[in-house]
Amino acid sequence: MSERPNPGEALLQRGRLLLLHRRPADAERFLRESLAHDPLNAEALHLLSICLRRGDGREREALEFADRALAREPEWTALHVQRSLILSDLRRLKEAREAADTALARDPEDSSAHAALGYAFLRESRWAEAEAAAHRALAHDADDALAQNVLSQALVWQGKAAESAADVAARLARDPEDAFTHLNAGYAALRDGDHRQAETHFLEALRLEPDFDAAREGLLESFRARSAPYRLYLRYAFAMAQFSERRRLVIMIGIYVIYRVLIAALSTVSPVVVGALVVAYFLFSTWTYVARGVGTLFILSDPRARLALRPREKAEGAFVGGAVAAGLVLMIAGALG
Repeated sequence: MSERPNPGEALLQRGRLLLLHRRPADAERFLRESLAHDPLNAEALHLLSICLRRGDGREREALEFADRALAREPEWTALHVQRSLILSDLRRLKEAREAADTALARDPEDSSAHAALGYAFLRESRWAEAEAAAHRALAHDADDALAQNVLSQALVWQGKAAESAADVAARLARDPEDAFTHLNAGYAALRDGDHRQAETHFLEALRLEPDFDAAREGLLESFRARSAPYRLYLRYAFAMAQFSERRRLVIMIGIYVIYRVLIAALSTVSPVVVGALVVAYFLFSTWTYVARGVGTLFILSDPRARLALRPREKAEGAFVGGAVAAGLVLMIAGALG
């Protein structure tokens, strides 16, 4: 008598293939049906976690399924890697590094574990450590896609333009259908001041993965960069990103000390210059907090670009950007009066 086929296994196989073909939404449906037949299947739980992580704002649900899979297979390295990636997305970065370290303790030569650690460093703006982790991952597997993309971003944010451009170009030639590669190419273009090329890459990333939230954020950045003030802010942000958080703090303290020294030195020389210096420092110190809102205000003026905004972002542009615009008008009116 032949053995009856397992419907849960067939559904799992279908979900696995759909995920391989970059159709996570379709894969999710089959994986959930598979779990209805076998709720404790660790592979189905793991693959469903991967699908959910690729969705918009579903990281907590993805973590829940990863944890359920880990309860079944605590020694499975890939599950610790998956957990690390989700925790990085949730900005629980210490836990993300611990999960990656756990994966590495189980398999020190696993490229995905090194890449996950690099991804956590990347989310912490620890660019040099992210680059080093990516290189370790690629030493074990030169085709590791996550490691390649971590390396590209680390190079971009460290200002290693030539290395980054060569790396992104090579990977686009190898796999032009990789959404993460287009994301990195978009940010490389933004760093170079080419917001139109950046927009093209972010749109392509969203075509390949419509729920890719990082690409949507990048697209909004390219829209904001249509305005000259926001392009200046981006240059400043990219320049400051090359430094560690501690060094950035030292730089800001240094700028404030210089400002106070100049105010003291010029107070008896020219009140007009002192006033201009105060205004300039005020604009510099507050611009970081209002630049995004001002840039979003420019997006609101474009009928097509504003379609990419969510309600909260529209409110931010109208309130913050509108307040800054009104303030500038009042300052100019006061100066002329």
